Amino acid sequence: MLSFLECLLVSFFTSSIHLLTWFWGLFLIFAAHAKADLPSPVLEDLFPLGVQAGQSVVVNISGPQLEKVTTLHISEPRIQVEKTGDTTFRLTVPENVPARYYEVSAVVPLGITSPRLFHVSRKQELIETEGESTPLELPMNSIISGRIASGGEIDRYRFVGTASEVVSIECWANRIESQLRGVLELFDPNGRRLAVSRGEVQLDPRIDVQLPADGEYELTLTDLTYSGSRQHFYRLALGNRPRVDFTDPIVVTRGTTTRVRLFGQNLGVRSLTDNVIETAAVLRNNDDTTVTVNRRDLTIADSVDGSSTLSWVDVDITVPPGETPSVIPMRLSSAQASVDFLANDVAGADEPALISVTDVPVVKDDEHNHSADEPQLLNLPCEVSGRLIAGDEQDWYTFEAKRGEVLWFEAFGERIGSPVDLDLVLLDHTAEYELLHLSDQLESIGPGSFPTTHLDPVGHWVVPADGRYLLLLRNLQASLQDNLRRVYRLSIRRVEQDYDVVVVPHRTAERTGLNVWRQGRVFADLIALRHRGMTGPIRISAEDLPTGIECPDVWIGPEVDVAPLVITAGRDVPLDVTSLRLTAHADMGMEQLVRAVRGGASAVSQSPVPAGRLISEITLGVGPQAPFLVTAQPLQSDVSQGGLVEVQVTVERHDTSQTASCEMSGVCLPPMVRNEISEIAAGENEGWISFDLPAQLPPGPYTFAVQLVTEAAINGVDKTSVKTVSNPITINVAPAPFLLSVDPRTPRKIARGEIIKLNYTADRQNGFIGKIHTELRATGGLRGLRGRGVTFVGGTSTGEIQVIASDDAPLGPVKFLHLDAVGTVEDQPVYRSGCFVDLEITP
Repeated sequence: MLSFLECLLVSFFTSSIHLLTWFWGLFLIFAAHAKADLPSPVLEDLFPLGVQAGQSVVVNISGPQLEKVTTLHISEPRIQVEKTGDTTFRLTVPENVPARYYEVSAVVPLGITSPRLFHVSRKQELIETEGESTPLELPMNSIISGRIASGGEIDRYRFVGTASEVVSIECWANRIESQLRGVLELFDPNGRRLAVSRGEVQLDPRIDVQLPADGEYELTLTDLTYSGSRQHFYRLALGNRPRVDFTDPIVVTRGTTTRVRLFGQNLGVRSLTDNVIETAAVLRNNDDTTVTVNRRDLTIADSVDGSSTLSWVDVDITVPPGETPSVIPMRLSSAQASVDFLANDVAGADEPALISVTDVPVVKDDEHNHSADEPQLLNLPCEVSGRLIAGDEQDWYTFEAKRGEVLWFEAFGERIGSPVDLDLVLLDHTAEYELLHLSDQLESIGPGSFPTTHLDPVGHWVVPADGRYLLLLRNLQASLQDNLRRVYRLSIRRVEQDYDVVVVPHRTAERTGLNVWRQGRVFADLIALRHRGMTGPIRISAEDLPTGIECPDVWIGPEVDVAPLVITAGRDVPLDVTSLRLTAHADMGMEQLVRAVRGGASAVSQSPVPAGRLISEITLGVGPQAPFLVTAQPLQSDVSQGGLVEVQVTVERHDTSQTASCEMSGVCLPPMVRNEISEIAAGENEGWISFDLPAQLPPGPYTFAVQLVTEAAINGVDKTSVKTVSNPITINVAPAPFLLSVDPRTPRKIARGEIIKLNYTADRQNGFIGKIHTELRATGGLRGLRGRGVTFVGGTSTGEIQVIASDDAPLGPVKFLHLDAVGTVEDQPVYRSGCFVDLEITP
């Protein structure tokens, strides 16, 4: 077990590892941005960032490529948009629109921007007046939109409060993609500082306080590093209405009804003489059904860590069976993409209660399991909803397991918004021998703009013997204070495969939307988040596409995490915005596992590490005519392990005056496949590129594409380097009947007019004994070389080809030179394989 000092050391080293990860992510961003995409609009600024339901507000926008903005696209269709100026719009929100964050994107002739968050509240909305020297008065239950516009600026506010009133003061900055790292301070009527917060909720400050006396209180807000700019915007909320911090249990089971206790502020009526007061409350579920619940305030004796402001309310929540809604009306980070949530609106609150969902039974920790001598018995599979209230608390569990079983362990802390850094240790029944240690997930899946790293432990373990085992769960964030908010979710399951898929625009360094230009293509990254040993292929399909938009099915291959989603627009597609509906399918043997594909986007980050978040809808913008259309056609779509994929690439140049050469490479290639670079010469429209498949590549379908980089004039401006992508290429990889390899003693150079012997081996696999005919070929044509083909029968595994170089053979390395072999069954060609040949022609 770790001592307090050891916990501090672990925290230090964990932070160091994260810092290195940040710099690596930053390097990847700049490396990937070396070649430019077609211009795309970016919504950098939207202000103010909210409005009260039933009211209207004029917002101003700014950002690159927004000079010709036509309208705003909002994820809530009931919000009306009226253009009032070149970059200003009036947003009118009906009274019946629920209070929550929505998404706003700007629409221009080039397409649509990535969305920014916009808040609809039930509070009075105010806008900061720049240059005020006296504190601005805030009415109770109000929100103000403001900025720390310059370095060292301090924004001051005042409000009137009454003794014993529970008040919540919250700054939204980092969570709405601001550069502000806020510091919030509260002073009582005598000028004494009551509280300070530097990052209570996802780096944003929040103060919950029971006011000590009647009078006027003062708030100050500034940046932690005393910096400021237009991008240091914020929303500061003041109120005494209900809000929910966390729930108990923190996770509920699909297809069941669970009594859930919601903890937060002002969820009940407080009394100085009677701390237990029952009142009625109404909560509204996502399906608009309502339930009546009971409320109770925590007594002062119940509170810890300054939590005398906490109250709670009990509610019965029914979760329907099947997949939970893919759209959650709250900001969720990219790391939360693999967590299923359910949201319940609370009457009077500006945010719904967020509860995670599982499909196995849920138990609660018994709060007496704090030593190896008194572990809590678990029956697998199950999930635990628990709390680590004390700063050094440890929760111990025990379970029975059989030899050879594969168990998957996953703990949730950071991903459910809890202020913990969880550490999981598996031990034998004596607690003397450590069998497994799981901590932070530092490996990110997919592009750097959508990081999936988190501080929660995840891993699997093969049971070595029948028996009982112990599990220890603890918090590495050492603290001397107790905190009721340190909740966690622990999952222990057998191999029950599952997955999630997120689609993210392939624009690494910019916060851009997904836009396709007429007669062109665009591609996005499909990211597969695989759970509990799921390794099989996943097929992605688009449904209900508008006329003129094409999006062929693609495969995320076996053990593959990323594949390209390619969208093509026809010549006559309207310049408009549409929503994409994508569905993922995986064959699990007896059933098809179908999942809705969720949208993702890059986000503003206050650190060198990129940030990402989930978005409520996958929007596609259509822009003007693209400069060219790239089409790729594989010579064969059915290939074998260890074989070659030869692809013919054609460029349709819409402006015939643009004839620059084009560089080709693969994008989203299967794992272990080495990328290649080829060229289409200036003035030419066709070229070839080949890829060598490793012998270890798992059989199955794979989708990739060819990326093309060239120079082109866009919108009449000077030529610039631009890149685009081909249609998706899907290949089906079969087990290898034989594997070709060139004898390493074969010469690597051949002079003009010279003859060399190329020795090779065909290593027969999977019982193949048929004839093998081998030719010397080069993708796109063999120039200046000749080699007579060789055929050998079942008992033969080696061959020799005489290679002759002509007197005028092109000098230099022979691009994509390879052996091409065909295996026959009853004299019919059935199998194909090949391998590259490294050969250079010299004078």
